[in-house]
Amino acid sequence: MSDKDQKDSAPKFQPPYGGAIVHITNPHQHHGYRHMVAWCVSLGATSREYILGEIEKAKKAEADAETIYQVHKESEHRPGEWITVADLRLSNPEAADQVQRYVDAMVDYEERMAAYHKRPTPPRQNSYTLTFPASVSVVVQAPTLAAAYAALTPREDTSGHEIKQADPHIPGTMRIELDRAHGTLIATDDPKHQQPPAERRAPLSV
Repeated sequence: MSDKDQKDSAPKFQPPYGGAIVHITNPHQHHGYRHMVAWCVSLGATSREYILGEIEKAKKAEADAETIYQVHKESEHRPGEWITVADLRLSNPEAADQVQRYVDAMVDYEERMAAYHKRPTPPRQNSYTLTFPASVSVVVQAPTLAAAYAALTPREDTSGHEIKQADPHIPGTMRIELDRAHGTLIATDDPKHQQPPAERRAPLSV
């Protein structure tokens, strides 16, 4: 499976609100303050730096995990106090339910991601260049035996290698039988097999 296919198959976060903003779903970033993330997003906050800054302040203050924000220190009502989703539910149950739905989506996503990372890793696909002793049988349609041989007479290409090319005007088929027991490894990107030099080709174990 390619890296692209793996990314395409990875779980997607599906929040109940917030649109296409960059959501903070990594536990190592939100430190368990999911309700605070949900609250900030519900207010339209799109700045990761702002949300992470609020989380850091709550973490340093050892605020409750269900904290959603801190009352301004100059406020006349509960100055500096950390407000939880339970407090919010007393004054605005609908908003509290909305925050909880976002938190539930975060938890679900984290569980799916954990299961995704525990899945068996598909084996690496390596490239192997192999040569084999081969028995080649050719069926050529030709008016005479000499013409059949002539159609398959070796010639040299520009690189000096001999090639066999049938006369394009004479239809034919070719059958190649490989001797797998005597295969030779020429080149590979498999780290388990040292790539042999061309002048010292290693026998292939099958």
